[in-house]
Amino acid sequence: MIKRQMIEEHSQSPSERLNSCFHPALDIGRKTRGAKLDVRKMDKEGYRKYLTDREQPIPEDEIIETTRMVEKFEEYLKQFGKTLDTAAAPEVRKFTKSLIGEGRNTYTSYVALTRYGYFIKNMNLFLAVLELLDGAEVMNVLHERLGEHVGEAKRDKTLPEHELPPLGLPSSEKVNVTRQVLKKMNRVLTPDECKKVLVDVARTASGFQEGKTRGISESR
Repeated sequence: MIKRQMIEEHSQSPSERLNSCFHPALDIGRKTRGAKLDVRKMDKEGYRKYLTDREQPIPEDEIIETTRMVEKFEEYLKQFGKTLDTAAAPEVRKFTKSLIGEGRNTYTSYVALTRYGYFIKNMNLFLAVLELLDGAEVMNVLHERLGEHVGEAKRDKTLPEHELPPLGLPSSEKVNVTRQVLKKMNRVLTPDECKKVLVDVARTASGFQEGKTRGISESR
């Protein structure tokens, strides 16, 4: 359920997401320009209100879990002299590597960071995490379609399950993975097989997009 909800929340372009994928953020009025350093800690009370004061409140167990993840990120940022209000892409990329290493790179973890980034109006944080999730399901779909169209033997020569990129992998590294997979496809599969698989993947991805957009509209 959490994975589906996370996919639904992040199907649009960054500009569309800002307007439609989250409940309107509370006007907390906490940003102060010109300050040398914002040492304000996580606003747990305000965040909880943000998650519950909506048409479809976030379940209590998810609130607890996502709050812990934001606290973990807050603690992680201290080594860089950053706060939740000043965190941006460089810190997010480092943190996601840490999450991957710990096996905590789940949709729940990333939705926690995006929601909190949006809540405090730190769009650098918000968009940096969304970038990690862009196209996250494509390689899994490709793995499935390869098995369906060309069989498990060719699939495992092209994209074995243990080589699927982890959730949260930075975009620069995802590009390299995609290039390597396409090279293997051209080497292992016939041109017709490549075309059939890629057309099916594109069609499935398009269906995901429509479903996510519809889910967002229904959950607002």
